[in-house]
Amino acid sequence: MKKLILMIAVLLLLSHLTAQSPNADDILRAVDKNMTTKSAKMQTRMIVHARRASRTLELISYSEGTEKSFSEYLSPPTREGHQNAETGR
Repeated sequence: MKKLILMIAVLLLLSHLTAQSPNADDILRAVDKNMTTKSAKMQTRMIVHARRASRTLELISYSEGTEKSFSEYLSPPTREGHQNAETGR
């Protein structure tokens, strides 16, 4: 019985030692895959502080993968409706 338990323990130890752990490239690929989505929609607000005054810009942005994005300014009125589109080129 003791020999059987010892043999099982040795086999478990050997199987644990021969198991491969992920390398740095595998980990970075998994992180990149987790960080990108098929599509996204964001509404954001940016406050710009200058010496004399501060101003707030609001915009809505859409993206598709890592190649396409589109932003539309919602405010201030001087920027309202302006658009910014980017393709990965």
